[in-house]
Amino acid sequence: MNQKIGLIYINQKKGNIYKIGKSHQLFQKYLDNLRNKNKLEIIFPVMNYHKIYKKIIKIFSCKYNTCVNFGTKYFEGNLIDMKKDLMDIIMNDKCYGKINN
Repeated sequence: MNQKIGLIYINQKKGNIYKIGKSHQLFQKYLDNLRNKNKLEIIFPVMNYHKIYKKIIKIFSCKYNTCVNFGTKYFEGNLIDMKKDLMDIIMNDKCYGKINN
């Protein structure tokens, strides 16, 4: 299965806004459906993306500013910190899996 979790830069003039994305389709198709000029920063294959996604949103909601005007999966913060936190959450969870394209 192609379950993936990723961090996507949302091209906004207001600051460093990132979206936590999840998809079972190829992430390029997923990005094509988003607005132009968004950038995939990091992506991980996972085995149960619903479970890990909820965990990521919960942790990010405590650590970063939620951009409520965009939705609950959009956060403002430092890219390096977000990448590290995302990697730590996924790697420490049993949902991490092999890449299966």
